[in-house]
Amino acid sequence: MHVNKSRLGGELLPSELKHISNCAECAYEHEILDCLIKEAEDIKLISPPMSDWLAIQSKTTKKKKRHKALFGQVSFVIAASTFFLVAGWLLRSNFLLQNQLEQLLLVNSNLEYEISLIQAPIYNQTRLIYHLSGLEEELLAADSNKKKLSVLEKRQELIEQYLIDNKGGKYEFSI
Repeated sequence: MHVNKSRLGGELLPSELKHISNCAECAYEHEILDCLIKEAEDIKLISPPMSDWLAIQSKTTKKKKRHKALFGQVSFVIAASTFFLVAGWLLRSNFLLQNQLEQLLLVNSNLEYEISLIQAPIYNQTRLIYHLSGLEEELLAADSNKKKLSVLEKRQELIEQYLIDNKGGKYEFSI
């Protein structure tokens, strides 16, 4: 039985040394390994110049910077998309409020026309005109579309109530 090749490079037992002295194959393997070990010990370590290490280091930091730049770009895209979604929603909401405001103004103008058809002003009409002028002042003072919408709705209810009281029935209209 031959000596294990992994053992040939290290310290050998007396029985292994005796086997190597009698076995030409194991002696040859042992001699080659000893020569390789001696040559490897004679080789001087060569260290690369510092410029090579700096070049390697700069390449690795550039990759990190690219990752940071990519993260920044993705963050910017998400922020811009969110901004445009919110801006679109606000514009749509404003458009809907403006549309409701226009519809209420149209209804109020139709109701005012109905009032103007009545020939002689009576006490209820003068009372209505007094309340409408107060609402008109509120409408002019309103600073948002929602407040204007609320004032116009009050105005519409007041005029409708007047027409119901004077015609004896519910005034119907369509928007």
